[in-house]
Amino acid sequence: MITKHAKRMCITASIVFLVTLALFVLASWYLYTESNRLYSRSQLVANHLAQRQAQFELTQILDATTLKREALRNYILTEVGVIDFLSNIEADATKIGVKLKTDSLKPTTGKVYDILTVQFTIVGTKTAVNTMLQALETLPYQSHINRLSITTGDGIETVTTGVVELVISLLKS
Repeated sequence: MITKHAKRMCITASIVFLVTLALFVLASWYLYTESNRLYSRSQLVANHLAQRQAQFELTQILDATTLKREALRNYILTEVGVIDFLSNIEADATKIGVKLKTDSLKPTTGKVYDILTVQFTIVGTKTAVNTMLQALETLPYQSHINRLSITTGDGIETVTTGVVELVISLLKS
């Protein structure tokens, strides 16, 4: 037979067990939510540190390549420099002894660079036209001759006509 004292002890032990179990579940839940919050914060800190590291590396790359980028800018025309470029080409043509006529200017928009397509007609002696073509081929800019057609007469001193389509990269401002 179960005595009153044994019943009381069994009920007390059950209550203590249930309270302990409830405290254990509550503590586990609290630790789980706090660990998730701590993990989220650690992710934010890690992302922030990675972003700062990337910014630092980018700053170092920008600083290290400043001179190289400035040197490259000399080979790419800016929108402001186009008029000077065309004036210099016309002055060079006069020095070489050919007549240079700008037939068309066609700008094309790109992502980093704009493209300027210039079509020239060159009229002069065969030697002078060839000299002008060599000057256009060796321009100190990012450019290439896209199309070329030459019409020449008989003999060395006859009139030679060249139509040149020159494509030039323009740096966006």
